Amino acid sequence: MTRGTRALPVPDRDVRRHSGRRGRWVAGAVLGAVLLAGCGDDGCAVLDLSDGVTAYVSPESPDGAAATALVSGTLAVSDGGCLVLDGGAGERWLLGLPAGTEAGSGPSVAVSVGGETLVVGDVVSGGGGFHSDGWREFARVQWPDVPDACLSTTAGLAEVSDLARS
Repeated sequence: MTRGTRALPVPDRDVRRHSGRRGRWVAGAVLGAVLLAGCGDDGCAVLDLSDGVTAYVSPESPDGAAATALVSGTLAVSDGGCLVLDGGAGERWLLGLPAGTEAGSGPSVAVSVGGETLVVGDVVSGGGGFHSDGWREFARVQWPDVPDACLSTTAGLAEVSDLARS
């Protein structure tokens, strides 16, 4: 080494791995705090639909911001009785519906999103985003009573800010 310089320490693998987890945890906690701002003490809205199906409604963003990535698939029901988005190729996503969504009326499993009634089997699309890292814990915070069967049979969480029939 030349005078006035020194070697910088190189972190070992455990430190780098730990730092990555902490970064994801912090990012998840911040995201959760932002998204939960519109939820009550008991979590976000849970809709009891016909045939024992449950749908989950995400909170409205406090600043009006919304994810706008394209989310599309077919409305379906998971083995645990939750409304999900079937993206094809065997991937199903627990669906976080837009704030203001209500249970639809009629003989089939339906939700009313922005005044449009959507039923199981409809091909839908809208703006939103997918969560795959740490999403089960995040879903439990938003909807404390979400059944384990709904969490274990889905690939992640698809939250949508708008949704319509394609």
